[in-house]
Amino acid sequence: MVAVLAVLATQATHPYGTGQTSTAAADGGNTDSTNPSASDPSTDEPSTDPAADNTDEPSPPATTTEPAPVPAPPAAPAGQNPAPVPVPIPVPVPDPGQPTPTATATPSPSPAPPPGPVSYEAESSTNTLAGTRIMSCATCSGGKKVGYVGKANTLQFNNVAWGKGGSVLLVISYINGDTTSRKAQISIDGGTPVTISFGSTNNWTNVRTLTLKVIINPGANRITLGYPSAYGPDIDRITLRSQ
Repeated sequence: MVAVLAVLATQATHPYGTGQTSTAAADGGNTDSTNPSASDPSTDEPSTDPAADNTDEPSPPATTTEPAPVPAPPAAPAGQNPAPVPVPIPVPVPDPGQPTPTATATPSPSPAPPPGPVSYEAESSTNTLAGTRIMSCATCSGGKKVGYVGKANTLQFNNVAWGKGGSVLLVISYINGDTTSRKAQISIDGGTPVTISFGSTNNWTNVRTLTLKVIINPGANRITLGYPSAYGPDIDRITLRSQ
């Protein structure tokens, strides 16, 4: 009974806890593997957690640069308007990315083209017939012609115009049924008459043309055909056209 009480008293005062048998005592006192806090060297290093690094040093104050205050303009005296504040005029700055425009020469207007061919019929009522006669002609442009031109008889075309005038071609449509040439004199606006020879057309129905180079005055002109001593050809029409 005394021995049992001694064993119980020894277990009650063991430093490793109550009711447990110490492993260290069974291993002969080797405690290196049973106490992790005594052998882990990592417990001596400082913590790397930024949240755990609490320092007592204050943060440097933020610095700001403020512009110096602009003094207000002096107040205008009572009863006077304040002095105007000058405003700088902006100067346009060319865009370096755009090419500098260059002046282009304005092309001169092209000259007006010459008038197209214009014809005047011999039998027109605007013409002046002195001794000459209007006659039927199936092959003529207007179905008619003017005959008996010559021997002091004349055919005058009135109001013949060609733009601003100048050098132009005068085409005379005529008929000469003789076997030989006939002659006629032509004058413009009462100028010196020029004698022209008209070849044979072999009969009085064939129409041929004879072309002359003449000078036409600006505005309306008069073209007269005749011959003083003999009959000339019959006339169908005249035509003006550019050279």
